[in-house]
Order: sequence, then structure tokens, then C-alpha cells
Amino acid sequence: MFNKVIAHTSFIGTTGYNNHARNFFTHLNKFIPVKIRNYTIGNSWKGLSNTPHDEESYLTSEHKKMLLSQTLRDKDNNRHDYPIYSGISNFKAKGINIVLNTIDHYYFYDEYNNPKIAYNVWESTRQPDNFFKRLLEFDQLWVPTKWQKKCSIEQGYPKDRIKIVPEGVDGNIFFPEKLKKEELLDEYKDGRFKFLLFGRWEYRKSTKEIIETFLKTFKSEPVDLIISADNFFSVDGLTTEEKLSYYNLNDKKIKVKHFPSRKDYIKYIKTGNVFVSCSRGEGWNLPLCEAAACGIPTIASNWGAQLEFCKNISYLVNIVEERPASLGKSLSFIKEIPGNYCEPDFNHLGQVMKDVYENYDKYKEKSIKNSRIIRDNFSWENAAEKAYEILKSIKKNFLAKNKNFYKKFISFSFIKNPYLKIKGKGKKDYIVQFTDKRIDKVIYKDIIKANQWVKAYRKWYTDWLISVESEGKIIFKHNFSLKNKNVYIHLESKSLGDTIAWFPYVEEFRKKHKCKIIVSTFWNSLFEKKYKKLLFVKPGEKVNNIYASYEIGWFTPWDKNKNPQDFRTIPLQKTSSDILGLNYKEIKPKIVIPNKSRNIKEKYVCIAVHSTSQGKYWNYPGGWQKVVNYLNNRNYKVVCLSKEKEMYMSNKLPRGIIDKTGNIHITNRIIDLKYASLFIGVSSGLSWLAWAIGTPVILISGITASFCEFKTGIRKIQNLNVCNGCFNDPDIEFDKGDWNWCPRKKNFECTKKITPEMVIVAISSFLK
Repeated sequence: MFNKVIAHTSFIGTTGYNNHARNFFTHLNKFIPVKIRNYTIGNSWKGLSNTPHDEESYLTSEHKKMLLSQTLRDKDNNRHDYPIYSGISNFKAKGINIVLNTIDHYYFYDEYNNPKIAYNVWESTRQPDNFFKRLLEFDQLWVPTKWQKKCSIEQGYPKDRIKIVPEGVDGNIFFPEKLKKEELLDEYKDGRFKFLLFGRWEYRKSTKEIIETFLKTFKSEPVDLIISADNFFSVDGLTTEEKLSYYNLNDKKIKVKHFPSRKDYIKYIKTGNVFVSCSRGEGWNLPLCEAAACGIPTIASNWGAQLEFCKNISYLVNIVEERPASLGKSLSFIKEIPGNYCEPDFNHLGQVMKDVYENYDKYKEKSIKNSRIIRDNFSWENAAEKAYEILKSIKKNFLAKNKNFYKKFISFSFIKNPYLKIKGKGKKDYIVQFTDKRIDKVIYKDIIKANQWVKAYRKWYTDWLISVESEGKIIFKHNFSLKNKNVYIHLESKSLGDTIAWFPYVEEFRKKHKCKIIVSTFWNSLFEKKYKKLLFVKPGEKVNNIYASYEIGWFTPWDKNKNPQDFRTIPLQKTSSDILGLNYKEIKPKIVIPNKSRNIKEKYVCIAVHSTSQGKYWNYPGGWQKVVNYLNNRNYKVVCLSKEKEMYMSNKLPRGIIDKTGNIHITNRIIDLKYASLFIGVSSGLSWLAWAIGTPVILISGITASFCEFKTGIRKIQNLNVCNGCFNDPDIEFDKGDWNWCPRKKNFECTKKITPEMVIVAISSFLK
């Protein structure tokens, strides 16, 4: 009846609420479809269109499918909902409504037809009375902590209608990491100790008092306080610098940062020495949680909601007493602040800061260990899973029960992803579970009726157990097994290099599971005669009677249903072993070698100068020419095998070569490579082909990280003293449409700083 969630929230933007909404609903979307009614706009807003938020850097294709409507005001200040991303404007669509927004937001006061949940994060011990009355009209109130639940019950909310759904942290982004020297932000290059203070300047967050305490505590020590305290809703209209002057807090040890980018924020959190927070009240404290996940020591007040995760993690500051939260009303954009905040002991804060500074190694070691607790116990995945379990109980309560059941038939498959359907009559509920047997964890679970289907979204190899439960009894089980089954594996890339790298794991998969493999690649002719136990078909060719199927490729890095790991962070070959659930080891595929004699009688070296983007080229001016001259002087012919010809994308070929560029059949390329003394190339398919054939390879690359390509039979030429490895940087997305893509704007210094002499030294060692 209710097979989706309609989320009424502020999804677009970079505030704490925006990040909470985006992270939570994106992960919940893995369990149940979520459609977003969005209130906010971002910095890229240029007016209403079907795709108004495309230029927001964090927006993904998944987000675009989730976005349903945009709320805007007309010239008379009336609110209207407009369809975006092919969504609909009717927010009363069938689904379970979840309103997640700031206190007293307009969305809480709209009328909803179906079950409605108020998801609220609040910092004092009481909600404003009128708003609290509105919350009582919702079917449930979700809060992130036991502390807020206790406060809500004391104010009069029914205990059985309050559920705890915590906030979380993305452990794929926030984890302990030592950045390379060239990645450090400017503030960290002086080697001074850095305290971090992130969060808008306001009374509740004790911003002024924290800065005062810092300046009193550290007089001559080499210590700085980096603060990012700009306030979108500043009541006094003052900038951070103006506030510092107003309160006589100007000091060269205070380093002010204005609205750092998401990327820079992550770097600050990972490389700072200590994150300091001593708030009078917090509803969760997301920056504190993210800092703890990164393994840096954190300081927090010993009171309120944040103790849900930081009680045994952060270094806590004593509390003097509770005081009325209304004392900070004059510096808040919220009109009514009932209840209490705490009043921290700021003298004790100074002692804690001094202690952490003076005994830093001890506290840092402990914080690194504790970071795993944060990432494991307070992930967005866990938060979404808890929410989904609650939603299922709501859904179940609204479903009508009918015990009449006349006939059932269960069908299932593992093609692309696990799928199960129940045919028949009746309205009985069936609980379907897909369990990963290796870790004994339920990956996906749902309730369906007859003539409905369900599937788990994970597509990579998993040892599944499917079970169906009805009326408290297990009525069906299936243990996944590939033995003697037909399995279809498709290599989706047309790239020669990708195919050579990924293919050998298809055979390893067949041997491990003793199954019958049907495989399709865009380069079948390279392997067919060598892998006679595999059945080769062309891509797109219809394949029948298969038990399971898998697709090998580079998919959206953040889609964990297709990729177990971000492909940018692992060797190219490991993409295939990960998706197929195999232990990774470098494997060289068997290549079909044509029965032909060598084409060139003299001794020779093959080169390939072209590739698929300028960043993959060797961009040292005249570098190839010097290498060719060196080889010619040693009486070696130089054969250029690139498919692309002279002046391709303005790139010249060196002189003094045998020009075999152009669209020449792969069999001729194989013969040329087989008899070559050496192959010199860039990060391209011909390098992988030479390696597979057994020809020594010198690979010149700056764009790929040192771990990306194969390790045996190769000398990879890199200059690690300059910018390099951007293709394998998980913070950077490769732009296929930009030939001159150079994301760090170093103008291809990664290969411009690889000299011909560096290549010639490697050539000399091989040719000996």
C-alpha cells in the first residue's frame, strides 16, 4: 500500500540540515524508494527549470531521480510546488510522509493524507509550545538521540510514538588519513599545532567563550585556532572578523575561514590536530561526529544530545549548571527558545585544551582507535536501516489483513540482482529476506503479497540465502549455489586495456565455482582459442537459461550496489576480482598469438604516443623525439603503433619512426609487439596488450596512481614530486567530455616533469 517515502525537506544546500537530509534520504533510498519535495536552493540556482540543481557539485544521478518537486514563493509570497526532474508537484502522492526540517518550518504545518512522521533535531530541553502541539498531530516523532526522546516525553509526547533514528557519518569520506604534503591546505604548511572550531557563531555554540578560552590558555605556544563561524542567519549582521574586533579577540593565532568548500572542509577535519566544541546545546553536532570519525582528538561539553556518540570518545568539559536557553535569544534567529541549555565550565575547557596539547600523542593514538567505533556504529547506512525497520512496522499496521490464501507459486533468479516473485491469490503478508551468508547479515528485507515481487539492489557476487516467511513460519528457503549452473558474465567496457585487465578473473570464477560460463566482451577474438571451457557470445546477444549474471565495469563510484569499492582507489584489475568476489592477485591473461612471422627483420622497439585524453599523454615538449633519437643511435628501429595518426588532437608524432598508425587489425599489432625488444607507451590498451603478450613495458604516466596498472614486466615512469594520480583520487570525478581535463589545474605538470633522461635510463636497463 505504501511502497515509497515522500520526504519534505531541505535537500539542496550545504548547511547541517541539508547534509543531514541528503545523506539520510540517499541511504534510505537503498531500502525503499524516496521522493523529495525540496524547499531550498543552492548557490548555482538560476531560476526554475526541469533541471534547476544540475550545477550543485554534490548532486548525483540518483539524487535527480529522487527529486520530485521544488517549493517556491510567488510575488505575493504564497508557496507553490513545481515539478522538477520529471517529478510531480502533488506532494500528497501515495507514500509515507517524513518531514525533516528546522524547527517550526512551514512543511510541518501542511496537511498530509497518508501516515506522517515528524523528524526533528532540537537542542534545548523543551520545544516551543505551539510547535510541540503540531508535532503531537503526527503519527510518529523521530529524534536522533535518547536525550531528545527523554526531553520530549517529559514535555508530554507519548512514549510509544517516539522513535530514535540517529544521524550519521560517511565512513567512506571521514576516516583517518594522512594527506600528502602537496595536498595540505596552506594553513598546515607552517607546522604549527591547529585547533579547529567549525560551526556558526552564536550563543548556543559558545563561540565567543571558546575563542576567549583559547587565547587565555595559549600565550606563546606555537598553536593556532582555525575558525569557520560564518552565519547565514546572522542576527547582528557582523562578519566573523567584525565580531572578533567587537569582542577584542583579534590575534594572529586566530585563522578565519569563510564558507570553505566541502572538499576543503574534509581536509581541515582530517589534518587538524584537535576539534574543539563546547556548546551550550546541540541536537547532534555533525562536525564533532565527523571529526571523531577522522581520528583526531575532539573536545565537547558533557551534556545533551551529542553524548549519544561522543560520551566515551571526546574529551568532555564539566558543566556548571543548566540555564534558561532564552538567555541567548537576542543572538538567535529563532523567536522562541524555551527550556534549558547547559553552562560549560570554561576554565575546565582551558585545562582540557592544554592537556590534549601537551599529551597529544597519547590522545591521538586513542582517537584513531575510537574512530572505528564512530564509523561502525554511527554510519548513515545504520541510520537508514533503523528507519526502514520502523517504516516497515508502520506499513504493516496500515495493511489490511486477510487470511484467505488459495494458491502460491514462488519464482526467483539471480540475473543482475536477486529477485523473487510470489504468484497466487489472497492478501497474506510474506516477509522476504535476502541474506549474505558469508557475513550472516540481511542485506534486503521487505513485505509483499501475492502477485508482487521484490529484489535486492546489490549486483556484485554474493553468497545469497533467500527466505520467505508467512504467519511466523519459514515457508521457503533457497541457498545460492553456482555449481553446474549457467552463469553469464559481461565485460561492459569497449576498451582494450580494461578487457585485458578484467578478463582473466572470468576463468578464475569458473574454476572456483565449477560453473558453466557464458561470457561476452568486445574483444572475444583475443581469448576464444585459449579459453575453451568458456562459451563466448557477442555483446547484446540473447542468452537463455541462466541462473545468475554479473557485469564487470567502472560504474558510479558511490553506487555500492554495483561496485564493492570505489574503482579509483584500487588497481584496475581488482575491479573485476571485487565484483566477482575473488581474492585479488595479478593475473596475466592468455592471448591468442597469430601464426605469422615477424613483419620487421631488424631489431626494433614499439611505441604508442596517443591515448584517450590529453592528461594521459607524455606532455614533455620533444620528449618522444629524444627517445626515438636515442634508440635510432643504438641501431633500433622505432615502430609507432597508435591507432590515431599524425596531429591527432594537435599531438605530433616523432620523426625517424616506422609509421604504423591507423586502423590496423589487432592481429598485426600483436605480431609487432610479440617480436619487439621493448614497448614504450602511456596508460592505454596497447600497454596492457604488450604486457599480456610478454613484451617488456615502459609506461609513462602521471594521471594514474602508482598502484593502478600491472606490476610485473613493467617499469612505470612517474614523477612523484609533482602533482600526480588525479584519475585515482576519490575526491575527483573524471570528465570524459573534457579532452584537456586537468582537475588540479597544474597544466599537466605530472608528465611535463617526466624528462627524456628518466625514460632513457629505463630503456637502457631493459635493453642490456
